[in-house]
Amino acid sequence: MNRQTHQRPLVSASVARPLPPGNASNYLLVKIGSHEFALPSSLVRQLVPQPEIIVLPGCPQWCAGILAFANVAVPVLDTHHILQMAHPVKPGAAVVVEPEVVSEFPWFALTVDRLTLTTQIRNHELTPIRPASSLPFRPHVLSAWRGRSRPCYLIDIPSLIPVSELHLLPALLRGSL
Repeated sequence: MNRQTHQRPLVSASVARPLPPGNASNYLLVKIGSHEFALPSSLVRQLVPQPEIIVLPGCPQWCAGILAFANVAVPVLDTHHILQMAHPVKPGAAVVVEPEVVSEFPWFALTVDRLTLTTQIRNHELTPIRPASSLPFRPHVLSAWRGRSRPCYLIDIPSLIPVSELHLLPALLRGSL
């Protein structure tokens, strides 16, 4: 463990244990397109290194398909489309999260290019994103962390979920099972 930055390489599909209350939190760092993003470890339920995503006909563009997790069909959010990034041929990994946004879908999976590491970020290390920022994914990030050579953006997971379009999923999921 590097004591200066409190970083651990990602070596397994296990999720970091939550920290006791305080001024720091654990995050999972992932690569999406050419940028690095941080996901709160408290929302991460499973890491899927090479996901087998079932593509459903008629899916909205933001939905890459479904992923089987705990005997449940989990909607897979196409983070490249949502964040306006170039699409890879195939996602390198998926992260199953439990954002507690809607009860009908307790879990969602996010496509990512690479799982990087888990790290501890202190609240004072986060800097706000300028409202006038030209980043295409600005509406989906809360702040930036400069604990690495390039900025890492803290994703607002609930903002990725198109709640007004979730009514489209039940019919698609029924047809897939």
